[in-house]
Amino acid sequence: MAQSKARDAEKKAKENAEKAAAAQKQYNDAVKNAATTYKQSVQDIGTKLKQSLTDNATALFRDVTDLATKYRRDEYDTTIKANRAERAALKEQINSIEDIRNEARESELEALREGDFKALFLAREAGAQALREDEKSNNRERIDRAQSLADQREDLLRSAQQTRADRMLAADRQNSDARLAQSREIQQAQLARQRSLQAASEAYSAELKQLNGYLQARLKMEG
Repeated sequence: MAQSKARDAEKKAKENAEKAAAAQKQYNDAVKNAATTYKQSVQDIGTKLKQSLTDNATALFRDVTDLATKYRRDEYDTTIKANRAERAALKEQINSIEDIRNEARESELEALREGDFKALFLAREAGAQALREDEKSNNRERIDRAQSLADQREDLLRSAQQTRADRMLAADRQNSDARLAQSREIQQAQLARQRSLQAASEAYSAELKQLNGYLQARLKMEG
């Protein structure tokens, strides 16, 4: 009878030891899995951030290149329009000079036909004065056109620079948002790891408590 109880006790002790070992292994595996999962999560989050930053840089380069192309095209179109306006003004100036000379010539011929040398002198003076006034007017208009072209070019450049600065600022915000998202995701991964470790620890403690309770009860019975 005593031998039978001893064998039963030995068997039970062996079973308890096996259960304790199994509980220890389960706990160790849970800790290892939590560490592995966390490490993989951090790697995935890092890869995601790197891809986001790369995509943002690619998009920024494309947009900045497009902005530069648009600026050059707009600047070219503005210059072409200015050149056309200049050619049209030159043509108008030539026609105006021709009209003034024709009118002056008619006045001079009329004075010559009438033998009025004073009128001839005045006609020549009037023609010369008209040419001078026309030249002054053309010079002012030419200066105004040049200033207008310079202003338009400056406006185009300022607009392009502002748009480029806004796009770069937006890219910085996108990168900041991506890094903030990474930080939050890492915090979530850390929290998930802590929860896994806590659950494993609680399960392990509960198993040990149960085994210890059985052992205490057994010892009490035997005592």
